[in-house]
Amino acid sequence: MTPATFLRLNKNMSDKAQKDLQISWSSIFRSRDTIHERYNSIWKVPVLRKRLELVKSLMNDGVRVLDVGAGNSEWGRRLQRFFANVTFKTVDVDPDLNPDYRSMHEVQNGFNLIISWEVIEHLNLHEGEELIKECARVLCPGANLVISTPNIFNPSCYLMDSTHRTPYSYEELGGLCLRAGLEVQEIYRTYNASKLKFFFKKTFLGPLHRLIGMDYTKSIIVVAKKVA
Repeated sequence: MTPATFLRLNKNMSDKAQKDLQISWSSIFRSRDTIHERYNSIWKVPVLRKRLELVKSLMNDGVRVLDVGAGNSEWGRRLQRFFANVTFKTVDVDPDLNPDYRSMHEVQNGFNLIISWEVIEHLNLHEGEELIKECARVLCPGANLVISTPNIFNPSCYLMDSTHRTPYSYEELGGLCLRAGLEVQEIYRTYNASKLKFFFKKTFLGPLHRLIGMDYTKSIIVVAKKVA
């Protein structure tokens, strides 16, 4: 049965399901395959210990940073310790918080960097793609989006939160960035631990995890640039 036939037969289908069927699956698969050609397995994706160092490497004084799903704005306080003149703005839908914006549609000014930590998996596929497109819209030319999601090769990272709605592999998240017109600069697996624990995991337990097909790293990070 084709998606179009299924849609006609099920007139009571939810708006979410109807929007998902309108997505070009062939385009998603092509974008995903493009990422797969670069990283043909999860084990080819490099491991990053500290995401803060990554973000700092993409910044300088005077930049405008947008945190999508900012929560308590912890990242703003972190970054302002290193960059005194950074402008930090937040987006969040939590009614108990006081962000600068309640929706990406409210954001109009250009930003030199956008970060979004473990947000997209709380959305359905259509909403997730729209989120990345909205991020691309407000990025300045040459600026980067840094977006993360739980690593599905470590299943507990995704399954431990009942509010998660859509699992993304590194190929799918990278592919959605490509579909939004962004250029994927790098993809990382993250494992935030002490240097000793990080070394032990990577050197001694890493091969065992690879053998059983389950990763020890917690998240996937995609760095994607808006082409000037």
